[in-house]
Amino acid sequence: MRGTPKAHAKAGRVVAGHLRAGTLNRRVSLQRCTAGKDALGQPTATEWVEYASVWGAVLQLNGKEHLGAGEITGMGSASIRIRFRQDVQSGDRAVCQGQVFHVSYPLVNVSSREYVDLVCTENSNQT
Repeated sequence: MRGTPKAHAKAGRVVAGHLRAGTLNRRVSLQRCTAGKDALGQPTATEWVEYASVWGAVLQLNGKEHLGAGEITGMGSASIRIRFRQDVQSGDRAVCQGQVFHVSYPLVNVSSREYVDLVCTENSNQT
């Protein structure tokens, strides 16, 4: 009987130098905040614009909530693994199934250039 190692079952694992496609099972929209100027040169409202749509594995690490200024605020951290790319920056955001994740910083796998782990935060009171 053939078995598979435990490592194969974990999301986003690199096996034998290759990222398994089946573990990247969520569609992730990578977005960047843009600001522009109107015809009169006045600043326009900032908006989030999608610059890539990729497959990823989302791992929500922890969460907490606290009471401040009369309201409950929830905060969480997550890691999103995507295929290797160099255009993801701190300050971008990733949206997966309506959940907004703010990219704190991308951790690039420099040795194999197979994947990037996006270290993210999520705040229940922000979009």
